[in-house]
Amino acid sequence: MAKNRVTNSKVLADIVLNRRSNAYKELCAICDEDGIQSDRPAERLRSELSEVLMDLLRGKFDAVNQKLNEYPRKPASISIASSKTKPAVSEQFFSTTKAIRIGDNEAFINTVRSNEASPEYLVYGVLARALETGDIQYLGLCKQCEKLFYRKSLKGKFCGDDCRWTAFNHREGREEKAHERYEKRIRSLPGKANVRIDRRPRKKPPS
Repeated sequence: MAKNRVTNSKVLADIVLNRRSNAYKELCAICDEDGIQSDRPAERLRSELSEVLMDLLRGKFDAVNQKLNEYPRKPASISIASSKTKPAVSEQFFSTTKAIRIGDNEAFINTVRSNEASPEYLVYGVLARALETGDIQYLGLCKQCEKLFYRKSLKGKFCGDDCRWTAFNHREGREEKAHERYEKRIRSLPGKANVRIDRRPRKKPPS
């Protein structure tokens, strides 16, 4: 049975990081100003959500709790469908489909949310579900540039190859690690356990 293809944390990442994503386009489609569709409220909400997620990942939970309390989730209807009649998959706000096993039967759980809810209620509803299911763990802060990113594996620590290369190959980092290895080797010699090692670079002898 196919797994649910899009996690709640992936939807959040798409809104914040990718203006060309289906999630952000759908957010723009449901935002309006004075009854007229407008992308500006979507952009403001995207920026706000980015700050909330950054606070969450840095362990600052007060602002996150405030938003979740300000926009509690609206009731949703749930239906069960046979795996032979898979419902149309909506991967964003109004409905989600999840493949499950009930007894010996494979089925789909389709959750449909009210399309009358405001964009804020829908977006923070996604955040609430990401926290409930635990897939919020797939959002992270890059260890090198400290930017928000979505990681396919929980072991991921960097937003891309450039940051990974910089972290592991930075000149200062290499020199520091080399000096640490040198200190360890010197202190392992007999009678050198408490020797003071000068960290200043050696001067080249005059030619």
